[in-house]
Amino acid sequence: KRRGGGCQQRSCKLVEFNAFIDNMEVIELPLVGRRLSWIRAGGGAMNRLDKALVSLEWLQECQTLHNTC
Repeated sequence: KRRGGGCQQRSCKLVEFNAFIDNMEVIELPLVGRRLSWIRAGGGAMNRLDKALVSLEWLQECQTLHNTC
């Protein structure tokens, strides 16, 4: 068996997921507030885990909605 095959499979799944998102024609809502939603104790790792994807049609219907986290 070849080592690291899981990474290649994971990479393939990410490509498939990104293609799915592109095909859905959604956009990411900009968040207001904190730029990062997760910080490891000690600050060794920081990331933004929270995302909100919406269609352009939904965005046009809800122009007055503000996403504040």
